[in-house]
Amino acid sequence: MLNSYYSLSLKNFYFKKIFILLNLNIKLFLFNNQKILLLKKDSSSYYFICPSFLDIFYKKNYLYLSFKSNISPVTYKTLYIFLSQVTTCLKQLTQLSSITFLIRGIGLKVNLLNSLTLSLKFGYSHLIFLIIPKVITISIFKKKLILSSFNKIILGNFSNVIYKYRPINVFTGKGLLKKKRFFKLKAYTKKV
Repeated sequence: MLNSYYSLSLKNFYFKKIFILLNLNIKLFLFNNQKILLLKKDSSSYYFICPSFLDIFYKKNYLYLSFKSNISPVTYKTLYIFLSQVTTCLKQLTQLSSITFLIRGIGLKVNLLNSLTLSLKFGYSHLIFLIIPKVITISIFKKKLILSSFNKIILGNFSNVIYKYRPINVFTGKGLLKKKRFFKLKAYTKKV
């Protein structure tokens, strides 16, 4: 299973084994005598400079990290930081995030013109056209707009752009409402 070099030196080395999904591309290469780990999914990619005392190889959906058992506390700290960065990156790349908007009000419509363009009709005298990032997938039901992506940052930025065109009106209740937010109408009185 493992290379002969790694199987012979099991007593002197520790191993860390990380499971990788099938749709994630992993590449290891050398640049200026430094080992670099590249994790890529769709259009988002992450680079990591590996510590010099760490050996990395990839085999059958597992990423193997090997390091010597007698390392100093300083190198152990750099190893811990490297491992935490890689694992958080893997969690971000494999977790699907989604944001749901409820479209409230007559005349407010959202349409997909093609896979790259979103058309918004929010009661203005013109239509609003937005270019959808390649990372985000959009599904539209009657009065629901669902945005989903593996990249949380791009998803949050794009949802804020859409929300700023028609935020919820606190008096009438018309506009875009994020599904997980609590909303209560304000009472108002007419001046005579």
